[in-house]
Parts: sequence; C-alpha cells; structure tokens
Amino acid sequence: MLLKEVEYVKPQSIEEAIAFLSESANGRCLAGGQSLVNVMKLRIASPNRLVDLNGLHELKGISKDGNYIRIGAMTAYRTIGESSLVQELVPEIAHVANHIGDRQVRNRGTIGGNCCFNDPTSNFPPLLSVLEAKFEVLGRNGAKRVVEASKFFVGPYQTDVQRGEILGAVLLPQCNDKSGAAFLSLRVGNDGPAILHAAAYIQLTESAISTCRIAIGCVYNAPYRLKNAEQAILKLGPDSQQIRQTLKTVSLGVEGISDSHGTSSYREKMATVYATRAVEAAIKRAKGERPA
Repeated sequence: MLLKEVEYVKPQSIEEAIAFLSESANGRCLAGGQSLVNVMKLRIASPNRLVDLNGLHELKGISKDGNYIRIGAMTAYRTIGESSLVQELVPEIAHVANHIGDRQVRNRGTIGGNCCFNDPTSNFPPLLSVLEAKFEVLGRNGAKRVVEASKFFVGPYQTDVQRGEILGAVLLPQCNDKSGAAFLSLRVGNDGPAILHAAAYIQLTESAISTCRIAIGCVYNAPYRLKNAEQAILKLGPDSQQIRQTLKTVSLGVEGISDSHGTSSYREKMATVYATRAVEAAIKRAKGERPA
C-alpha cells in the first residue's frame, strides 16, 4: 500500500526541528523509518508532517559522560553494535544492536526511533529498563529534562516525550567488573514475531547477588519489572540450581495478552523460563564470561 500524501521537512538544527513539531497538530519525527513508514503504509499512523532528523549530526554519536555512556538518539544500530566503547562498558547493548533485523535495518534503524516508537515487541525497552537507562529529552528554548526508563515507556507506541519535544540521547550506566546484563527473546521461528522478551541485570558481591533487576516484554503495554522475582533472588547466592528452584515457586504476577502467537497462560509459563535463563546469563557475564 502506498503512503498517503504527507508534508516532509528536513530541519537544519534541533531548534528548527522542535519548532516544526510544535507547529503541527500531528507531526512525527522521522528517524530510520524502519517502523514508522510501515505503519503509515498500513494506515495505522497518519501524521500530517514528517520531520526528518537525519541531518542533525548533534543527535548522533557515542561518548562517555561521567559514569554514563551517552548514545545520541539518531545513532544507528550498526554504529552501536560496532562501537568499542559500548562493547567494553555496556556489552549487552552492543550484542542486541548487532542482532536486530537484517543489515538494512541495522544500517538505518536508530536507538531513538526504536525507543520512541515503543512497539511492545521492541528489543531495547526491556533491556534499557533493567539497566536503568535515562533519556535526555529536548524542548523549546534549549529546555532539557532527563527521564528515567521506568517513566519513559508509558504504553504501546507511547512515551513520555511530549508534543514539541524530541529525544536527544540515551544515557547508559556503565557495567562494572562485578555486574552483567542479558537479553533473551522467544520468537516464532528464528526471525519471526516476538512472543516474549526477558532481560536481567545482576550485580555480584563475593558470595551473593547484591542487585537484581528483571523485566519482560511483549506481555504488557510497556516493559514489566518482575519485582517479586527480584526480591526472591536477592536472598540467594549466584547458584543456578537455587535460582531455578526459587523462580519456579515465586508468583511473577504475569497476566499478559493472548494473540495468534501465544496465549496468556503460555506467556506466563515462558516468562518463568526466560527470566531464569536471563538471570543465569547475566550472572555469567558478571563473572566475566562473554555472550556467545
């Protein structure tokens, strides 16, 4: 299906981009276009103005910012996956970026577009939630605010970015020598639609788990933290058998959607399985093992 007629503008500065968005009742930012253009073709979204951000180089790039890694919102997946800085300090982000879609998607798709589109099946939101990433949101007259991941992802295809604002950057806390993160995905076939995502972040002491964060995706309207499981695991050492037995007995509180790819009951069972695997993988990475 062809696109409807839509006004296209390409701003030369962040201020101009924000002005274009503020003037339009139904304007949308165009990043890589890998998701937005498809839903426009299906008439699911019908913006009257597309504001192309690809010319704004200040929204691209990766750098250290204190204890954070700053990734510009318009940075492509390929750039993230190939970044030695990301590979060293937040390796699971690089790993996920290298496995999104095909080469064309990785060349064009951006982390900002992925987060702001906020498809419930997107890979990054659950992982960014357990990493406790922060989002730098830019507004008119140089306004800037920083939003925590727990408040950024509001609902399906909705974020905390308001009309007249754009996402400037994603801020990622650096993983240290005793911490690790993992992301796993259950799909229809190898490359089919996602049924469930699970992400985990683990911080170790000498003999125990001092920090545990687990989130699942594809089940609710936004990444869902498994608080009961997190608290139960904090009482344990980093022993896989103990973790498996504990998570089997803990109520995860998952009552997600049913669709053509899986029932709510199936997703609930798989949430336990994949949360366990994600925690085990995160523990291994906290011990210094690299993902396969």
